[in-house]
Amino acid sequence: MFAFRYATHLAEKMGGKVIVLHVVENPLVYPSFGPGEQEKFASEAQQKLYHACQTHALNPDDVETLVRLAGESVWEEIILAARDVKADLIVVPAHHHLFGHALFASTVDKIERHAHCPVLTIPIPSPSGEKLEDYTV
Repeated sequence: MFAFRYATHLAEKMGGKVIVLHVVENPLVYPSFGPGEQEKFASEAQQKLYHACQTHALNPDDVETLVRLAGESVWEEIILAARDVKADLIVVPAHHHLFGHALFASTVDKIERHAHCPVLTIPIPSPSGEKLEDYTV
């Protein structure tokens, strides 16, 4: 949520809007998906994402949500979605703990290398209690 709040603050200052993307991974990753279940999962994810964003947004009218089904990989789907919506900036959270970093670092690296627009990586605050106000937006 920290990166989302940062992005909404930035959009408010710049007069823009935020499109929050959730990518549902390839069904081969989740072999328990039967026919039509991936679309049902994506629809439920869309509803949950929309509700969460509307609850936490500074100005809910400036936030849209988008759920996409990954064809090949999550990073490629993010790049395609950013191109489709003509994004001016991609904002992604940076994970500092080992597990999150190991899984997410290569995805972020690929997004940075292939994006048509700048990519802003937002460091997630430590549990020591940093607040959004501690960062200049």
